[in-house]
Formats: sequence, C-alpha cells, structure tokens
Amino acid sequence: MSSSDTLFLGKVIRQFDSLDSTNEHLKGMLRTSKVAEGTVIIANYQSAGKGQMGAAWQSSPGLNLLCSTLLQPTFLRPDQLFSLTQITSLAVIALLEDLGMNNLRIKWPNDIYSGSRKIAGLLIENNLKGSQLKDVIVGLGLNINEVDFPVKLKDKATSIRLDTGQSVDILDILFKYIKNLEQYYLLLKANKAKAISQQYESFLLGKGSKRTFIHASGERFEGIIQGVDQSGRLMILKERETHFFQNKEVQFIIN
Repeated sequence: MSSSDTLFLGKVIRQFDSLDSTNEHLKGMLRTSKVAEGTVIIANYQSAGKGQMGAAWQSSPGLNLLCSTLLQPTFLRPDQLFSLTQITSLAVIALLEDLGMNNLRIKWPNDIYSGSRKIAGLLIENNLKGSQLKDVIVGLGLNINEVDFPVKLKDKATSIRLDTGQSVDILDILFKYIKNLEQYYLLLKANKAKAISQQYESFLLGKGSKRTFIHASGERFEGIIQGVDQSGRLMILKERETHFFQNKEVQFIIN
C-alpha cells in the first residue's frame, strides 16, 4: 500500500493488525535495515502505545489512526527539532478543518484539542549522528471512530465521529494527513520556519490569557502564555518577567 498523491511521504506504507507500538516497530526496522524516508507504519491496535514521557495511549482496535512516519531532516539542527512538532500539529489541524471541525487548539507542546477535549497526541523521537539529526520518528494517535472512552477519559477525550456525527475511513484520514505533513515538511525545508511557528502559535491553547499553572515542584502560580521559543520551551509571563519552561515542567487546567 502506498500514497500516490505525495512526492515521497507514504510511498511505503506497512499496515499491521497489531503491534506493541508503531514507533517501536519503526525503531526496530532502523536497527536492522535501511529504511526509506517517508516510510509509514500503521497499526489497527497497539498493545503498548505511548505518548510523551512514557504516558500510555489507549485506543480500541480498528477505530483510530495509529501511525509512525520516518523523516530524515538533516537540514535541521538538533535545537530546531520542535519545528517537526509544529508541522505535525498543523498537518492534523488542517485535516480536521477539512472535515468541517472548528474550535481546534494545540495544547503545548503536542496535544490537539477539539473544544475542551483531546482528539490527538504526538510522540516524536529522534536519533542523532554526531551533531546532526539523522532519523526522526513522528508518531501520531488520532481518535477517529472511537465513541466509548474509558470512564476516566469520557470528559477529557473526543473523536472525529463524536464531533461530526460521521464515521470516516481511517485510510482516507491517513492519506490526508501524510499529504498535509509532506507539504508542511517541504515548507520547513524551504526556510519557512518563522511562518510555521506563527501559524502554530495562532492555534496555541491559552495564548494571551491568564491561566493557573502547576509547576513540577507542586507550586501553583498565575501567568500568561506568550508563545513558544525555537527550542520548544513555553514562555509564560509571570510577575512581569518571562519564564521559560520545558515539557512537563508546568501544566495548566483546561477550562
């Protein structure tokens, strides 16, 4: 199976009924063979799916998009890796907008929300060769036809079907996603990082509004999200001074 509507992304697509993790499977392929850039791994079910910082990603078999894509962005420096989070987020936003969905936001750094509920999450993992980015695996979990979430997630998660009332084909969504991702990737390669960053921030949940944050130390404080710097740190105005936070250093409650 392959995409005929792209230049290189998705020309090789390997589909599996079940995997422990699409990211882990792609890592294993890279350890044992040469893998073409743009290769996509998709699974109907993941027994050990994960999100950022080892968080679990739960998905019912055959209802959602679970995929990993290999990129080899040798034109980027390691400190520019966050650009890949930005283009992947925007690729997902674009396909959801095409389905008529609105009120879409990106919860820093890599969760996509529809209204106040999460609809997608990203996991981007990289392999360096010296000081150069060699292989980057872009993992995506997108809730498509899921309607019966676990009790603890019912008020926190949603899906395309729940929000639009329509059941959609997972492979159609995959092809739209990889087409969007390739277009943004080529823009990034053409030195459009600033425009991409501005577009990412236009969807940034909570930007410009006062929020209550919880630091990893347990401290609660109020601040205003100003944006995200090039390395992906969240910039928060706190007591008239801008503070920079790495992923998982702070969290805020979705209202």
